[in-house]
Amino acid sequence: MPKMKPEALEARRNQILQAALKCFVDAGYHKTSVDDIASQAGLSKGSIYTHFESKHALLLTLLTRVSQVTDLPGILGAETTTEQEKFSAVLEGIISYVQSGDFQDYAALLMVAWREAQSDLAIRQTVAGLYAGMRGGFSQLIQQGIESGQIEPIDARSFASILIAIFDGLMIQAMVDDQAIDWQAVAETIRGIWIY
Repeated sequence: MPKMKPEALEARRNQILQAALKCFVDAGYHKTSVDDIASQAGLSKGSIYTHFESKHALLLTLLTRVSQVTDLPGILGAETTTEQEKFSAVLEGIISYVQSGDFQDYAALLMVAWREAQSDLAIRQTVAGLYAGMRGGFSQLIQQGIESGQIEPIDARSFASILIAIFDGLMIQAMVDDQAIDWQAVAETIRGIWIY
């Protein structure tokens, strides 16, 4: 097989990941085979294994992509904005994501991962790491806002956990009824409650 250029390699990996995402969401993790993913991607089974060692590796890779939704590390590192503006930017990142076409599939993938995490240590650790990263980032941002007087005093870690739980719950509601949630109103409500 000829060596692929880095951009072509990345495009092929993304093609496979998108096919795996569709298969996992449509049929579930256990009912999806590598043959199904290859068929969905329009590739040979061997091509899948050239880029990913297993179906399991595909799921873990997809889960790590969920953490890139809000660009939390980039927002936290911004020096030119206040904590209040950073917090608003995170909320806007989440709102923008849930209004995008990717939301339904990645929300469904997360639900697949919750189920698999009960019996698969690697998936549980990956999902736990995803939540720990979000919780840590939110906690840091909230604590900075409290210290600067821009966010009302509150236990930062608990508030971060509550925010994540709120968005998880709203995500589930939106999956069953895509008209149920007004995401902009949600963001404004959160801002209004906790930001001076």
